[in-house]
Amino acid sequence: MDPLLLARIQFAANISFHILFPTISIALGWALLYFKLRHNRWARSRGLPFTADTPWLRAYHLWVKVFALTFALGVVSGIAMSFQFGTNWPGFMLAVGNIAGPLLAYEVLTAFFLEATFLGIMLYGHSRVGNRLHTMATVLVAGGTTLSAFWIIVLNSWMHTPAGFEIRDGVAHATDWWAIVFNPSMPYRLSHMMIASGLTVAFLVAGISAYRWRRGERGDDVRLTMRSGVTVAALLIPLQIVVGDLHGLNRDRSSTVAGSRCAHHGAGGGAGAGADDCADARGLRRDVPGAGSGLCRDRIPAGSQGCRCAVAAHRRRRLARARTPGCESGMNAIEIALQTPGGWLPLAFLAIMGLAMLAYVVLDGYDLGVGTLMGAAADRHKDTMVASIGPFWDANETWLVLGVGILLVAFPSAHGLILGALYLPVALMLVGLTLRGVAFDFRTKAGLDRKALWNRAFHAGSVLASLAQGYMLGRWVTGFRDDGWAMLFSALIAVCLLGTYMLLGPGWPIIKSEGELQLAAVRWARVSLGLTAAGVLAISAATPLVSLAIFERWFSLPYVLLLAPVPLATVLLFFIVERSLRRLPTRLAQGNPYGDWVPFAGSVGIVVLAFYGLAYSLFPWLVVDRLTIWQAASSTQALWIIFVGACIVLPVIVAYTVFSYRVFRGKATALQY
Repeated sequence: MDPLLLARIQFAANISFHILFPTISIALGWALLYFKLRHNRWARSRGLPFTADTPWLRAYHLWVKVFALTFALGVVSGIAMSFQFGTNWPGFMLAVGNIAGPLLAYEVLTAFFLEATFLGIMLYGHSRVGNRLHTMATVLVAGGTTLSAFWIIVLNSWMHTPAGFEIRDGVAHATDWWAIVFNPSMPYRLSHMMIASGLTVAFLVAGISAYRWRRGERGDDVRLTMRSGVTVAALLIPLQIVVGDLHGLNRDRSSTVAGSRCAHHGAGGGAGAGADDCADARGLRRDVPGAGSGLCRDRIPAGSQGCRCAVAAHRRRRLARARTPGCESGMNAIEIALQTPGGWLPLAFLAIMGLAMLAYVVLDGYDLGVGTLMGAAADRHKDTMVASIGPFWDANETWLVLGVGILLVAFPSAHGLILGALYLPVALMLVGLTLRGVAFDFRTKAGLDRKALWNRAFHAGSVLASLAQGYMLGRWVTGFRDDGWAMLFSALIAVCLLGTYMLLGPGWPIIKSEGELQLAAVRWARVSLGLTAAGVLAISAATPLVSLAIFERWFSLPYVLLLAPVPLATVLLFFIVERSLRRLPTRLAQGNPYGDWVPFAGSVGIVVLAFYGLAYSLFPWLVVDRLTIWQAASSTQALWIIFVGACIVLPVIVAYTVFSYRVFRGKATALQY
C-alpha cells in the first residue's frame, strides 16, 4: 500500500480519536466552573460552610471525574499527534515551521501546563486548599482549555486561509503576526468549535443525568444538571446554525479569492508571478490528493515554488550553514554564536529543551519507576503508591510535550530526522504511555475484581515506556547507526534507563509513605542502586567507544583533568545514597524519619550529572556527526517570537509547579475526588 496513504490514514485515525476528548474538556471545564460558582452561591445564601454537601457540589464531584478521564486520554492521544509531525510529516514543519512553530509553542507554554498543573488541585486539593483557591484553580483550568483551543484553531485556520506571510526559497516567513493570528477564517472556526464543544457537553450532561434519573437516582443534583444541559443545548443549537452558515460562506469566499489569485498568477499577473507558480501548486495537488493545507494548494503567493520545494531549499541552507564557523564544535562555536541572535537563540532553545527533558526524566521518571515497581509491591500497598504520584503525574508528563515541542518548533529539520529514524520505539513508547494513562484513571474506580487487571496494565505500560525511551536514547547517541554494536548499545541504554527510573521510583515512596511500604521502598532502592551503578559504569565505558569525537572530548588533555570532578561527584553520590539506604531501616524502626529525602535527592543528583555528561559529549550535534543546532534551527524571527513568550511564561510554569508540590507535601493519602 502507498506509504503516503498509510500515513494519512494513521493521522486521520489519531486525530479522529483525539478530538473527542478536547471537545468534551473545553466546555466541561466551564460547566465545572458554573457548578462550583452555583455551589458557592447556594452555601453562602443559606449560611452553610463551603464544605457543605450541596447538590451543586455533588454535581461538581461527579463531573470532575469525567473531566479528569477525558483530559488524561486527550493528553496521551495528543502526545501521539505531536510525535507524528516528525514521524509522518517532517516536510510540513520545514515549509511552515517559522509560523506553525510559535503557535504550537504558545499552546504548550500558555495552556497545556496550566491545565495539567491545576487539574491536580481541582481533583485532590479540595481538602488541602481554601474554597477561594480551589475555585481559582477551576477558573484557570477552564481558561487553559479555551486558550489551548484558541492557539490550535489559529494554526488550523491559517492553514486554510493563510495570511501575513511571504515565501522565500519555498519556506513561509511571517510578515504580520496580527494577520496570521486573526486570519480571515479564524473567528468563524473558533466560534464554531467552541459552540460545538458546548453542545457536546450539554448533551453529554443531559444524557447522563437522564440515564441516572431512569435508574432511580432522583436527587436534586441530577435534576439540576439535566435542566442545565437541556437549557444550554436549546440556546446553542440555533446559534450554531447561524455560525455554521457564516463559516460556510466565509470558506466559500476564501476559496473563490484563492482561485482567482492563482488564475491571475498563472496568467502572468502580479509582481514576479509566472505560469510555473500555479503549475507547481497544481502539480503538488495531484501528488497529494485532497491536501488540506492552503499553502500546498491554490494559495501560494507570487514568486514562490510551493511547499514541495521546502525540503530541498532547507537542505541547501543547511549545507550552506555547515560551511560557516558557527557550526564548529566546542567553545569556539559558543564564542562565535554569542555574537548574533541567529547564533545564540539556538543555544538558548537547546538549553530550554535540555532542561525540559531533564525535568521530564526526573519528574516522570519517578512516576514510571513507581509504576514499574508495582509489579513487586503487595496489593495492600499499591493504592498508596499510586496516591503518591496522583496529583502530579499529568503535569510531570507535560514536560515531555514541552521538550519534543521545542525540538519541533525550534529545530524542525532535526525533529523530522530524529523521529523518522525512531518510528518503531516512538510508537512503542506511546503505547506504553497510553496504557499507563488509561490504567491510572480506571484503576481508581475499578472494583476489586478489575483493579488487579488495571494494576498489571499500569505496570506493563510503565515498563514498556521506560525501555522504549532508553532504546531511543541509545539510537540517538549512536547517530542512528544500524550495525550490531549500535543496536546492542541501544539495548544496554534501554535497560540502564529502566534501572534509573527504578531508583527514582522507590525514592519517592520513601518520602511520601510510612510503615511497611516505606521499608519495602528502601529494599527496592538498594537493589536498583546496584543496577543503576552497573549501568552508569557500562555506559561510561561504552560511550567513548561509540564515537572517536566523544573519546577525544573526555580523554584528551586538559579536558580529562577538568572533567574529572564529574565522575568523582557521581561516585560520591552513589556512596551517599547507599549509606543512607543502609541506615534508614534502623532509623525508621525508631520512629526517626531523618534523611528519608536523601535517596531521592541523591538519585536526582546522579541523573543530573549523567545528563550533563551526555550533553557535553554530544554538543553541538542534534544528530551526531550530521546535524548541529545551527543547521537545524528555525528562522531567527520565529525563534525571537517564541523566546519572548518563553522568558515570560516559563518562570510562571516553574512557580505554579512548585506551588502544586507544596500543596501536596507530606505523606500520601488515599485518592478521593
